[in-house]
Amino acid sequence: MPESKKFAYPPLREVAFEVSFLPKLKVFDNLSDFQETIANDYPYIGEEQVVSLPMPLQVRDLADRVKQRLVFENSSKTKMIRISASSFNFVEKSYDSFTSFSKELKSLWRRFQNKMGDFSINRIGLRYINRLSLPYTNGAVDVTRYTNPYYDVARFEGTDIKTIQIEARLVEKDKYLNVRSGILGEESRDGQRFAIYLLDYDCYEQTQKISASPASRLNSYHSLIEKRFLCDIREPYKKYMRNGVWR
Repeated sequence: MPESKKFAYPPLREVAFEVSFLPKLKVFDNLSDFQETIANDYPYIGEEQVVSLPMPLQVRDLADRVKQRLVFENSSKTKMIRISASSFNFVEKSYDSFTSFSKELKSLWRRFQNKMGDFSINRIGLRYINRLSLPYTNGAVDVTRYTNPYYDVARFEGTDIKTIQIEARLVEKDKYLNVRSGILGEESRDGQRFAIYLLDYDCYEQTQKISASPASRLNSYHSLIEKRFLCDIREPYKKYMRNGVWR
């Protein structure tokens, strides 16, 4: 995604990096040790539970533990670490730059792996969620002025589009890129209508043979997403991201 130094007004709302691996109950056995290494920066602890299907009593306790997910948050609730027996997830909602995000992620993953040992990794992914607020006075025409939609806007000419969404799954060499885009709704500010336009990118690898450090793949995912994002927006929106003024 675009760096802060490139754009002063980016539409980025959330960044997430996730590593999925075969279930490892040792994660919960050593979780307190890991928590000690992050407690100063992530003092708040919570829990999430994935709903389980009915199952025999003798396996329910084990299944519930596998599905349990612990959440660590920083004091401002803008950064979050989610950990389960089969996943590590780092989420940031106050994204400053790729450099700072990458630095923190690599530090967290290193501490996590030092306490938990090696994993049988089967998926690594980086996700960027953007919500663009676009002036919306002329329906579909406004969408094409600022973005390059994945659907034929001409089919809706003269129509006041309220919501429309589409998902595309792209393949870039050995990586997948899921792109979710479209109009989520509207908002009003100072008497003017704005369309909320989603650009959600999920770049990932899914294989049983991932051997390199997950964090080492971050740069390639980031570059692929940034390239796609810059293709999906047009120059008028790039100008807005630079100076915060609609022209």
